Amino acid sequence: MSSSPFNSYNVLWKIGEQVFADSATDHRYRTQDLVQASHPLPGDVGSGTFTSLKLTSGLSVHHSAFEFNAARSSQPLSAVVHMDLKEPCLLMHFVLVGGLTRHDYIKGRRHRLAPGTALLQWTERTHSELAFDQLPAVEVLYVHASRSSLNLLLGSELTEHLQYSVQTSNSLMALPTKVSAPLRFCFDETLTGPVRKLHAQNKLLEFLEQLIRYFDEIGMQRPINQRFSAYALMHYLKQRPGQLPPAGELAQRFGVSVGTMNEAFIAAFGMSVASFMKEQRMTYAHEFLSNTRLSVAEIAAQLGYSHVSNFSAAFRAFFGYSPTELRRSALSDER
Repeated sequence: MSSSPFNSYNVLWKIGEQVFADSATDHRYRTQDLVQASHPLPGDVGSGTFTSLKLTSGLSVHHSAFEFNAARSSQPLSAVVHMDLKEPCLLMHFVLVGGLTRHDYIKGRRHRLAPGTALLQWTERTHSELAFDQLPAVEVLYVHASRSSLNLLLGSELTEHLQYSVQTSNSLMALPTKVSAPLRFCFDETLTGPVRKLHAQNKLLEFLEQLIRYFDEIGMQRPINQRFSAYALMHYLKQRPGQLPPAGELAQRFGVSVGTMNEAFIAAFGMSVASFMKEQRMTYAHEFLSNTRLSVAEIAAQLGYSHVSNFSAAFRAFFGYSPTELRRSALSDER
């Protein structure tokens, strides 16, 4: 039997005004490697199944599937989850079907999870409420990966990279299909015993590899003694020409103050972060207008402008001529 990652774990189910626990399933979840159970839902609400698989490596994957009756509309369903882990872990919620809203009572945040979105956390303790959408079906995957398990499987360097990337990225992410695909095949009902565990572990490792590659692609660089890198920030911004997050949000993402971030960026590149982002957007705008058939409105939207007039004014102020004038010139050159 694999070692339990939990100091304590319990779920309270809420259906309308009713609140009840399922202590038998909670105990099995904490202590058994394979749990297959039914969620304790009243028949007029619907049905739900729960499968949990703990792996020898210390990784674990869990799957919940619900089918709701049409009459359930007056009986919202939620689960209040308390979890205390033995060590810091990567925790992930991934929605396959339907959707839910997660209220994190510790951090005071709400996240809306839809198919294809994943909530990634690095934590030792959770206290949250999952409110399931009032849809015919909802299906969710959960992954737990302790730091010691990740060190064993990935090595300390990649584990630090993964931890840093999770902690400095948005916790709610729309993962590309190539990243999330292995998760969808963790549970193979045709396999039993150690082979079933081996299959699930291989799929989880595939997912972790793709997740790390994805963080690299979007510019989450590996930390060197956790020091801020202006080059990592520039790489990050170059991947997002149409996204201009506030300076405070950027600084928080990279774990530094706004002043430190700007000073390092100016020292490295001779301009502020805001100036670089503006220059990058204008450069992309010029390329799109010169080399594509996209309309001015489409280009403005792709670069994050809510109004074409704002885009045109910014473009003219930067280049001295309007987007329309550049487009006419580009078209005449083609003739």
